[in-house]
Amino acid sequence: MAVTWDTNVISHHNFTNVCSTHVSLVPIEPLVGFLRHPSFQLRYCTNPNNWEFITNKDYMFTSWAFEGHVNHLQQRFFLFDLGSGPGPGGSGQHWFTKVYRDRGIVFDRILAWEAKVHKPELFWDTLPIEVHDIFSFYNVAVDPRPLARDNPLRILRSLAKPHDFVVFKIDIDNSEVEESLVNQILSDSTLSMRIDELYWEHHVSMSPMQYKGWGVHVDRHTNQTLAASYGLFIELRKRGIRAHSWV
Repeated sequence: MAVTWDTNVISHHNFTNVCSTHVSLVPIEPLVGFLRHPSFQLRYCTNPNNWEFITNKDYMFTSWAFEGHVNHLQQRFFLFDLGSGPGPGGSGQHWFTKVYRDRGIVFDRILAWEAKVHKPELFWDTLPIEVHDIFSFYNVAVDPRPLARDNPLRILRSLAKPHDFVVFKIDIDNSEVEESLVNQILSDSTLSMRIDELYWEHHVSMSPMQYKGWGVHVDRHTNQTLAASYGLFIELRKRGIRAHSWV
């Protein structure tokens, strides 16, 4: 059963073919509030001294293979997970593999980076069994220098083709590195054209999350505010990337 939605309310991408002919409108969640779950700002504003840290991700409009969001001519499906250690919302690999599988998308390969050192046997025990054969784990810090060995964008450019489907998640709790990666994506069309869906928890100053959620994760290297975050997400979406604010 088709779901109707109002183009005046819901943000969307206008998909066209190679002849620039309109094909479809594909909705994506609007950029509102603190760039988190809609109930997040309600709970904070009604009682800022006693609110729940919401990790619910259901507000995000993830791509559906069944409704034309994904071109089935795309040959391979990749997940790049930057900051793959278990967080307050649980293992990201569990969420990504389940949510995308439910929508008809099964990853051919998952590449994950995590700076915090993990004992291999303990880390692999946190992963869903179905991803073990396709999973590559880099237990090192992400290096944002464009040609660096441990820059995931360098590896993305090497592995993925523009017709592949790529999901790219950034949540490494280092504002300087994260913003450098995002700026590389925005300034290089060979990167932006390879990323279909991006999830990013942008740690900024002057956000309620700085005092009630992130704490030390907002570091002295960022001078970005929530307003700047809106601007970056808009620019990512203008590049055709389905950019979501991660939790």
